[in-house]
Amino acid sequence: QVPYDLADVVCYGARPTFSWTMGVKNTYTAFKLQILSGSTPVYDSGIRRAPAKDENDRFVWSAPISVGDQMPSGKILSATGNYTWRVTMYNAKFKTPYYSAAAPFRTDVNAQQDVDDDGFNAINVCVKYTGPVDVLSRCDDASKYGKVRLQAFTTADFSGVPSSQALVTGKDNIADPSHTMANAKLIGLPAGTYYIRAYIDSDGDFEKADWESWGQAAVPVTVGAGHPAPLVGLYIEDADTDQDWVPDAYEYMHGGLDANDGAARISGEFLLSKKLSEAVAADTLEAGVSTYLSGATLSAFQYASAVGALIGVNSSGETTIINAIREAVEKKVKPGTVKITAIKFDPVGQKVVLAVNAEVADTVAGELFFKIYEPQSGGEVVVKVKVFRKGSLVQAKWEPVGDEQTVSIGVQSQEIEVPLPSGPDYTSGFYRVEIVQ
Repeated sequence: QVPYDLADVVCYGARPTFSWTMGVKNTYTAFKLQILSGSTPVYDSGIRRAPAKDENDRFVWSAPISVGDQMPSGKILSATGNYTWRVTMYNAKFKTPYYSAAAPFRTDVNAQQDVDDDGFNAINVCVKYTGPVDVLSRCDDASKYGKVRLQAFTTADFSGVPSSQALVTGKDNIADPSHTMANAKLIGLPAGTYYIRAYIDSDGDFEKADWESWGQAAVPVTVGAGHPAPLVGLYIEDADTDQDWVPDAYEYMHGGLDANDGAARISGEFLLSKKLSEAVAADTLEAGVSTYLSGATLSAFQYASAVGALIGVNSSGETTIINAIREAVEKKVKPGTVKITAIKFDPVGQKVVLAVNAEVADTVAGELFFKIYEPQSGGEVVVKVKVFRKGSLVQAKWEPVGDEQTVSIGVQSQEIEVPLPSGPDYTSGFYRVEIVQ
């Protein structure tokens, strides 16, 4: 039996709700619903379990979509548009679709204002992303893949169906933190408190996967009548589930999590020494990169290939240039210093032992270190050590033990012993060691 008596739908909120009846033969357990623009389907629910019926024996169903958002068909459901909708139902015997006659469906969501428009509100969001350019560039594809999707939930763990969804379409300045204007808007929200997140839908399935890049607003947002539409900031960060310092989304674009492509051009913030920054031509790195003349470390995967090409290293001895940079950063030396890998407090020997790793092997990582970082003249760095004591943890302040000690650490140093002042019983109490320089 064909569904009949479809309710005319006027949608003032983000999520449209539909209702219909089947007459006396209510033996149907599944349905499929379509929204059409003329004869073209804009949204197709697919076959779903039949929704609950109300006291008037009508099926009532709120679609898991949002006005103003992109549908799986690739089309945008306009915030102010005229459509039609139709529905068919199924049971064990009747599995061929028999659609009802189309009924009017109109959207009028936050059409005139952002505050309490027919009881609904809006949230303006400034979404930022400074990760790999290749991941973000897919957002400009005409297809559904790689879109930046923005969502509002009533649950802090982002469970359930979003109350409103939208696409981030203003991406010209998405990587520039100085541009703080909204580049997306969540509309048609009832008064309440919402948790906001955005993700890059790299695989185009309209669902956030663990490996996809995403971020959330730092605090929940409350909207309601009489309050101006808020502006919320949100940063998308790259997932790295396999912890190889390469964004998962980038790797999936090149064949999977094992695709550590050494030819990658990865954008973001990159800390450079003065030596390297002066060697970089204006067009060598991606536009918009924040370049500092000095820094303590490289960001995880920033500009790996660009740096490798710039300094002309041979990566035959390493898996990738990315891994070489990671080795240089994790295991070698900071600019103008050495890396202290452990601090040991020896109460019996009355000394502090600093374990350092300053040996730079003759590998790609070693080349990277000397190209990017600038050790102090003489290959040594002065380190000052302070020791403080508490008799018990309830004591309010840490008391200094003697004067600070000064030691020199060379490039080849492995362990440095810092003697403690004689006199105190270092086997009792609690001690804290500070590296001053």
